[in-house]
Amino acid sequence: MYYRENINNALEYINDNLANDISIADISNAAGFSTSHFYKLFASSTGFTIKEYLRNKRLSKAAKKLVKSDNRIIDIAMDTGFNSHEVFTRAFTSLYGISPIKYRKSRKEILLYENFNNFGKSIKNSFRYKDDININVEVIKKKEIYLAGMDLKTNVIENIKKKTLRNFWQSAFLPNTYKIKNIIDPNNKIYFEITNPKTNELYHLACFEVYSSFVPSGMILKVIPPQKYAVFTPEKPLSALEYSSLITYAYGEWLPISGYQLADKFTFDVTHSEKNSSGYINKNMKVYIPIK
Repeated sequence: MYYRENINNALEYINDNLANDISIADISNAAGFSTSHFYKLFASSTGFTIKEYLRNKRLSKAAKKLVKSDNRIIDIAMDTGFNSHEVFTRAFTSLYGISPIKYRKSRKEILLYENFNNFGKSIKNSFRYKDDININVEVIKKKEIYLAGMDLKTNVIENIKKKTLRNFWQSAFLPNTYKIKNIIDPNNKIYFEITNPKTNELYHLACFEVYSSFVPSGMILKVIPPQKYAVFTPEKPLSALEYSSLITYAYGEWLPISGYQLADKFTFDVTHSEKNSSGYINKNMKVYIPIK
């Protein structure tokens, strides 16, 4: 990421001072930039203004406290930088669409985000992987999707160590894709997955998007209804290990402060490939997470 270290310094400063009265100038100074320059840089890098990010980080911390503690709401408000119950409740309801007291009783997605974030961190720590990846995010709506392909069950650690999914694509799925006669774009490979962050289990469907419900013998059809998605686009296609950076960003950073909930358990990645003199090369990838 351009100015990645400066942005990370600002994010670290914000996280360390959520309960304190800090200004945009303080955050800009922590990043080593003038306020006017950093304001634009921060928004283009994170998708949030500095003010939005600070407020939403405080609210996501409050949401976690609401479901993980019995602390009074006014105490949680004060601990996360809000100076009154009224101001906190108004800001919280604006972001999450529900009051703090109702959130405490009925909403637990902040804990699921935490599970995935911790899972991503554990993978990075296990393999001593420290790099971060520049990731852009947009929210879109897609119509009903038909996916045709072949599936298998494995686990995330095994896939990183043994390249299980890559081998499955190369030896089992790709040699049989000629049978799929209704592929919309053969250059867009789709990786439909359901991951359990507690057990490390991974369900994978190697597939292409198709324009009808026909599937060849030995393959399966997955129909995804019309849906809203958060689409994460990294600066380059990611390896199985690098994918952990996207997990920690999506579930540890963006989703908790976005106000969105997960709409389903699956994700799917679309990797676009282009042919050159030596074969096909992956040019870009997009990761779709269903939200509501």
